[in-house]
Amino acid sequence: MRTLLRPALLLSLPTGVMSFALPLYAHSLGASPLQIGVYFTLLGGVMLLCRPLFGIWMDRGHKPAFFVAGAACQTLALLVYAGSQQMSMLYLAAVLAGLATSLCWTAAYALAAGNGAHSGEAMGQIDSAVARGALIGAIPAFNVVGFFTLERSWQPLMLVFAAAALLATWLASRAAYELKRDPGQPREAASGIAQTAHLPTAPAGLWPLLLLVLLTCTSTAMLLPVLTIFLAEKFAASSSTIAAAYIPAALVFSLLPAYTGRLADRVGSRWPMSGGLLLMALCSLAIPLAGSLWLLIGLWVMEAVGAALAGPAERKLVGIAGGEARGRVFGLYTMLTGLAAAIGPLLGGLAYQQFGPGIPFIANGIVLLLASTLLWRLRLPDGQPAPEAAQLQAPVAGMAAK
Repeated sequence: MRTLLRPALLLSLPTGVMSFALPLYAHSLGASPLQIGVYFTLLGGVMLLCRPLFGIWMDRGHKPAFFVAGAACQTLALLVYAGSQQMSMLYLAAVLAGLATSLCWTAAYALAAGNGAHSGEAMGQIDSAVARGALIGAIPAFNVVGFFTLERSWQPLMLVFAAAALLATWLASRAAYELKRDPGQPREAASGIAQTAHLPTAPAGLWPLLLLVLLTCTSTAMLLPVLTIFLAEKFAASSSTIAAAYIPAALVFSLLPAYTGRLADRVGSRWPMSGGLLLMALCSLAIPLAGSLWLLIGLWVMEAVGAALAGPAERKLVGIAGGEARGRVFGLYTMLTGLAAAIGPLLGGLAYQQFGPGIPFIANGIVLLLASTLLWRLRLPDGQPAPEAAQLQAPVAGMAAK
């Protein structure tokens, strides 16, 4: 898995910029709010449709090859972004970006789940690489946009990101080729075809776990559109102050998940996941009561610690529950998290507007408290995969050793 961490970081460089810069750039091209909304709907729709399909195909093929295909698709998407002078080109880029995201991250989590006793650490390393890449890409990009204008900076930034994605494609293809040609791999891995005809039945608790994931992800996504509004209204903070307030929590989340993933490997997934959800719940309930900006920043940092505890443990538990069908399970998992990202902000904005600024935070805290309790009632294995599954996971473990 280590061989894919650098490509994952390189592919994540634009993620801290696009959600902020793309609506502004589209507006500068003369796009209406409806046209900008269509862009995001198209991007989300492609991911919702493709992730479960790609997950099924990954269980029949060579998973690193899907990651390579996603990296190549992102390179092409960024080149289209760079050349976009009208909304039709941005729509094409949205389709390519949706395909790239579906391929890369479904494959990455499926590969991490195949690391057996170290799958929690592998999940955390992916989370850290993605968060670190977003932070590394965002800081210089915002400085460039601040020094020049977004219209003048857009094409050079997209070309730099495209070059990084091309480098990620090359690094990932090298790793995939080395894994495929390794003479020590089983016949299924060498041929790139996994036998899926006799996959074991998933544990009964898998579907309740996925529903719990949908619930918690929707709940936390409610805060995305209201956090900055809350900060600006309560403390009269400027945009630069808001950006600075996020940095400590972003730094924590870029470093901590790799270590909390190891904790999940040692003590099982339930304790870190439950503890992380509980910490996030308490922070969310306390945010409306925060009387100073420094206290609010401290709560965000603690919430980032909770997310770093819960995230890798959650994905490790999903991987164990999915058994050998890791591709399709993580296809469903990423589809549900994408669905939550689409529903949650709408609910959060509605609650903030109709019932008051503190309601989304209180609702999120209550949901996470319930989830941390319900987790213990799910009948799921919390140990390592069975020996038969471990034989199929050996190729990925060998990849991690390299």
